[in-house]
Amino acid sequence: MSAEPISDRQIDRQIEANVNGVMIADTAGNVYEANDALLEMHGFTREDMVAKRVNWLALTPANWKPHAAAFAARVFEQGVGSYRMEHFHKDGHRIALSLGATRIGGTDLALCTLVDLSLPEQGRTINPQAAFFAAQKRFRLTKREHEVLSYLLEGLGNAEMAAVLMISVTTVTYHVQSVMRKVGVQKRSQLFKRVFLE
Repeated sequence: MSAEPISDRQIDRQIEANVNGVMIADTAGNVYEANDALLEMHGFTREDMVAKRVNWLALTPANWKPHAAAFAARVFEQGVGSYRMEHFHKDGHRIALSLGATRIGGTDLALCTLVDLSLPEQGRTINPQAAFFAAQKRFRLTKREHEVLSYLLEGLGNAEMAAVLMISVTTVTYHVQSVMRKVGVQKRSQLFKRVFLE
C-alpha cells in the first residue's frame, strides 16, 4: 500500500508545530531539518544541527540498526511506515521512541515524526482523552482556551486557528499566550508532555 504524496505545506506544518519531534532525513542517517522538539528530545542544540552532528543512524543502538535499515527500506518502497525503536540521547542514555515516516515524493528523503515513549514505559499510564478533558479544570482554562489548546496539540498555526474559529489572528495570539501561561510552558513543543505526561 503506497501513501499519497506529502505536500510542502504538510511538511512545514509538522516541523513548525513543535508538538512532536520531526525531522527530514535520508537512509544514510543524514538529518537535513529538525524541529526544536526533536533536538530537545535528543539533547542537541540548533548549533549541533547546523554543524551536522545530528545523525539518526549514529543515534541508533547497534541492536536496533538492522530493524532501522529494514524499516527505512519499507518506507522507501511503500511510502509510509511506523514502528517502535530506541535512540541514544546525547548524554548516552536510551530513549524509547515511536517513529512514523512518510517518503517525500520521489526523493530519497522522508518526513519522520518521533514521540518519546520513555515516560509511559516507566510505568506511567496515559488516557489521552481523559487527560485532555481534565486539562480545562486542571489549568483553569476558559472554554475558548481549551478549544485553542486542542488545536495547538494538533499542530495548527495561529492563522489556521483564526480561520477555523472565525476570529482574528490577534485574538488567537492572545488566547495562545494565555494558554501557554496557564499551562506553564515556554514552547509549544512542551505542551504535549505537560498535558499528557505530567
